[in-house]
Amino acid sequence: MDLNISIKNNNLLISIMATVIVAFFLRFYKLGDYPLQINQDELSNIYDGYCISETGADRWGVKTPIILKAFGEFDNRPPLYAYLAAISIKIFGYSIISGRLPSAIIGFISLFLLYYVANKLGGRLYGFICLLLAAISPWHLIYSRIAHEGAALPPFFIIFTLFLWFRCREKNFSLKYLLSIGFVMGLATNAYQATKMIFLLVSFLVAIDVAIQTKWDIKKLIYLSIAIFLGASPQILASILYPDQFFSRANDQMIDFSFSLSCVKTIATNFLHNFSPQYLFLSFGEFNNLTIGRLMLFEIGFFYSGLFLFYHLHKHYTKFDIKYIYLLLIVSVIPATITKDNPHALRASASILLLPIFSGAAIHFCYQKLTKLKFGNSISLFITGLFILNIVFNISQYTKSPEMRGQGHQYGQVAMYTGMKDFHHEYDTIYIQLYGAFQYLFVASYLNMHPKEYQNQEKIHTKTGWYDFSKLGKFQFLSIDQIKAKNSSPQKGKNLLVLLEKSEKYTLVDSVYFMGEKIYYYKN
Repeated sequence: MDLNISIKNNNLLISIMATVIVAFFLRFYKLGDYPLQINQDELSNIYDGYCISETGADRWGVKTPIILKAFGEFDNRPPLYAYLAAISIKIFGYSIISGRLPSAIIGFISLFLLYYVANKLGGRLYGFICLLLAAISPWHLIYSRIAHEGAALPPFFIIFTLFLWFRCREKNFSLKYLLSIGFVMGLATNAYQATKMIFLLVSFLVAIDVAIQTKWDIKKLIYLSIAIFLGASPQILASILYPDQFFSRANDQMIDFSFSLSCVKTIATNFLHNFSPQYLFLSFGEFNNLTIGRLMLFEIGFFYSGLFLFYHLHKHYTKFDIKYIYLLLIVSVIPATITKDNPHALRASASILLLPIFSGAAIHFCYQKLTKLKFGNSISLFITGLFILNIVFNISQYTKSPEMRGQGHQYGQVAMYTGMKDFHHEYDTIYIQLYGAFQYLFVASYLNMHPKEYQNQEKIHTKTGWYDFSKLGKFQFLSIDQIKAKNSSPQKGKNLLVLLEKSEKYTLVDSVYFMGEKIYYYKN
């Protein structure tokens, strides 16, 4: 009997180690290629990080920014990811890989925190199941490979808070862990617009639990409040100094609230959309805010049954009140529930590492029941085979499809500017046909414009809303008719024309072709 237990434990340990190795590989392998380069929000964070690392200011010249203007008046965002990118870029140099590296590291660390929480709840086997589900989750996997502030950071802060919450309970809310959880919850507000609301609510939940468990120990509640305040202080300061910028994005995206049945119906419908089978399980390959899939089809029955089984299995767990985990799940999707464009994978990203806790509960329950049946092991092997097939199918489909890898990413602009990287410096003026969004940022990034050079360049752009650039130094972004008008006769100096169509009027220098995109470079 002891020998069998020892063998099972060794096999489980090997499985855990193998899962960790696979998770590491899937998050760090060819960060610059999967997904394709690059979404404009990623590039905004990365280039701001580059500017901060080199000049101490964002690309608009704001020193030590506590809020990033990004693409204009409607796009103010918390700066935490840009600062993380600045550290990575300072160490490894400026590149898309360096910019995405913080997400990969954060995503990988998150898995260990999830394992700890699940292990505490249900033992090593349950911890392994939750770890495995998260390690190959299409949602968490892609979000661990992009430099968007709403991708890897929100689920990391949720699971880190839950980890520290467990530790607080175990240590009777000692000062060390009380200050730690408070600071982490406060710091989370610097990550993403959605985490401002999420962690305000999470802070209330933790404070309620501290009050109940410590019999309203005012001193501990004060310590918790101070730690939260310190962590959130940059965003508190931003709300005071720049209230218009602080609230602008939220005001633009919120649904219309009213004391009416239709408003209640909208909120309830939006909430349910975030847990619908079509959205979570049946739409692999369908794009939703930088994801091409949320959870594996294999999980569909386990997740919904797990929502009920989790409570049944762990309701007598004495070291943590598991009702708080249900409340965390609800809170994590509130930003997606009360905003437009629902369901929204980025605004609900805080839920990513909570979902395996429920799916894992049902899988763990079924496994324990199957092992007691005569043919239980055979059934378990069959189910495991389906699970492996699901993983292989997802990875194979994604890696073989440039369209999936490029969903939501401006690979056409990347091709446009990398194609002129070797000869653009030979020209005095470069006219670029309008193509995609925020072309100036791709010029700065892919033509190796140092932050000091960028900050000193002449810039012409609209002054309200989303800033629309027509000029960055020698680069002008114009319609095809405007370019033709400016080049209707021979010009002084050397001009480069970057067009999306052939022209017999100018001299062809080069061209590039990528995924249906053809770009031509002419001189005049």
